[in-house]
Amino acid sequence: MTHHHSPGASDYNAFTGRPINGSLLLTVSEAAAALRISRSSIYRLFDAGKLAWVQIGSSRRVTSVEIHRFIAAHTEAAS
Repeated sequence: MTHHHSPGASDYNAFTGRPINGSLLLTVSEAAAALRISRSSIYRLFDAGKLAWVQIGSSRRVTSVEIHRFIAAHTEAAS
């Protein structure tokens, strides 16, 4: 018997865990480039609580999983 899993709303998309440019942790500049937005827009997303970061010393890094989550969360279905 084969069990088929139907993804729910809480499931991650197919890109979860995939490195971006070979990295699991991205600098603010790399995260901005991945999302095709400015560095200042990344900081605005941080401040608004819309994009999570990892604090390493005095630097912030964004996980590739978080980039994929953000994209999935802001993707609208075609009508």
